[in-house]
Amino acid sequence: MFHSLAMKHEGSKWVMIRKSLPTLKKTLIPSFFKLYHMGINHYIEKFNNQDYIVYYKNGSQIMFMAESYDTDKELNRFRGLEINGAGFDEINECQEDTFNVVNSRVFSYSHLIPNQPKPLILATCNPSTGWVKELFYDRWKDNTLPSNWAYIPSKITDNPYIPESAIEELKATTTSLIFERMVNGDWEVRENENLFAYAFEPTRNVSNEAVYQEGLPVYLSFDFNVNPATCAVFQHTHDFIYQIDEIRLKDSSIYSVTDLIKTKDYFKSQIYVTGDASGWAREKSTSALDSMYSIIKRELNIPITAIKTPRANPSHKKSRELYNSIFEKHIKCYIHPKCIYSIKDNLNVKVLEDNSIDKSDSKLTHNLDCQRYYYSTFHYNFTKSLHL
Repeated sequence: MFHSLAMKHEGSKWVMIRKSLPTLKKTLIPSFFKLYHMGINHYIEKFNNQDYIVYYKNGSQIMFMAESYDTDKELNRFRGLEINGAGFDEINECQEDTFNVVNSRVFSYSHLIPNQPKPLILATCNPSTGWVKELFYDRWKDNTLPSNWAYIPSKITDNPYIPESAIEELKATTTSLIFERMVNGDWEVRENENLFAYAFEPTRNVSNEAVYQEGLPVYLSFDFNVNPATCAVFQHTHDFIYQIDEIRLKDSSIYSVTDLIKTKDYFKSQIYVTGDASGWAREKSTSALDSMYSIIKRELNIPITAIKTPRANPSHKKSRELYNSIFEKHIKCYIHPKCIYSIKDNLNVKVLEDNSIDKSDSKLTHNLDCQRYYYSTFHYNFTKSLHL
């Protein structure tokens, strides 16, 4: 769409937006280069891979920008834009303020050059709760959308190139809630009281079967808090995922946690580590010279290659989708009954309107964070077909 607009209207300027730069690099940029190599390169002067701007031979531009709200809450990167229009990919992941600021900028350029199109904003998203539902879907449903706005419902099944087998795989690997949203386009389906782990069911996901399996690797997932210090312990194969233990120590250091781990039967197994990405930072450690993961590596005598922690934590929204899909759809995803804090978090931790985890209760979330770091590191491809 924006390539066609850039070609038709000489000298026009357009911007494509996603929530973060890493997501932009994994989604919109590769999609652009697919088109580039399919033939649109003949119309392009150059692509600047420093500021992610496509320069057309007719003077038009397409800019790829990350919202990056965490580091630019004043949205200064958008306030000086002179553009004809914008596209939001997964707009529900962005802030309403960002939409409002960009909306104010699409009127800033069209009058400067003759023969320019009317200002235009296009956005895509999956059904979700929050400001997008209220601003667009609810008003469309109530027939109160502004006359120059449009909401166009579209389902994955409207795409003739999506095979039936892909729909069946989605049904088999995602929760019923996610299936209703992503496949059937249902904006009204709700999570159970906004619980983070809405698919967790004790009668299905808590079992004494989740015990240490000698000879299999052990996976440790850490969350680094001032208090308490926490770690969740897992084993898995293709056939099962077991949380076999949890550690939760008040007024204790990372050394106390590693000392306790060394007393456990499973310490003799091959060990892999993941957890809170902030543990890579030296200032998070109890030593002026080490990071948390350096301490864990040394104290547990494991190689650096055994530490699988990503450099950034998974988003609450994405990890929630994965988390619940595994709890509902995996044939054997069990937590041992002795892991009382992990079970308590799954039964009580809620999310806020923006899908972030509610951290208002200091007694909750720590063990849940250990669990979601583990699932996001070692089972990230469980829902690989979710966003076809």
